[in-house]
Amino acid sequence: VMFSGSDCPYTGGAERTAEIINRVYARMKAHGLDVRRLRLVAICTVCTKPFLREIKRMEEILQEIGPIPHPLPPVREPAAQSA
Repeated sequence: VMFSGSDCPYTGGAERTAEIINRVYARMKAHGLDVRRLRLVAICTVCTKPFLREIKRMEEILQEIGPIPHPLPPVREPAAQSA
C-alpha cells in the first residue's frame, strides 16, 4: 500500500491507514501468512523512482516467499500463557 504519508489531504488519513494495516497484520499472522506480503510505504505522488523501487522490492519479496496457500491455513489460536 503506497500513500502520500503526512501529505495526505484528509485529516488523520495517514494515521487511520496505519491502524488499518496493523489490524490486517494481526489477521495475517493469525492465518500464518507472511506479513511481508503487505507493506505501507509513504511515497510522494510524483516520485516515480522511489515508486518503481518499491514495486521491484515487493516483487522480489513475493518471488522469495511464493504464493499464498489455498485454502488459507486455519486461524491459529493464541498460545495459553501460564500465570
